[in-house]
Amino acid sequence: MDGKPSMKIRAANTADLNQLVALNREVHDVHVEIEPSLFCSASEEVFKSFWFSKLKDNDSVVLVAQWRGTVVGYLLLRKRFRQKNDLMQERKCAFIEQVCVLENHRGQGVFQQLLVRAKELAVQSGFSRLELDVWSNNSDAKNAFLKSGFMTYNEKMKVDF
Repeated sequence: MDGKPSMKIRAANTADLNQLVALNREVHDVHVEIEPSLFCSASEEVFKSFWFSKLKDNDSVVLVAQWRGTVVGYLLLRKRFRQKNDLMQERKCAFIEQVCVLENHRGQGVFQQLLVRAKELAVQSGFSRLELDVWSNNSDAKNAFLKSGFMTYNEKMKVDF
């Protein structure tokens, strides 16, 4: 062992609420800046309610990366399922709804460790695919996802009028 403190990836719990709220505010502020027509400012109570519901949701898993007792990142994973119909195959995947790593911990493998655990959980649940959405002008996130093996397979477009 090299004496460096190790990163711990674990399931979040209600004791993590305040740290999840603080991290989520970072992600949400980026979303408000990128797409203010969709996202609006929210109170701490709104964020707490959101995370409390996700922690209790059987179709969601909240993972946290903890370093020296502090949550430095999270990944919100949700099960998605669509039944087969006359036009489309069954679709079953684990979906990363949100991910955030504190800015001063980026580039240190935190996201990679969260992703490894998310893949393990997806496989344990019988999924063979992991998906996520990323805003087209969030180049830092896009680059991190591409470096992690994600590839674009569908894009959304819009026209404002």
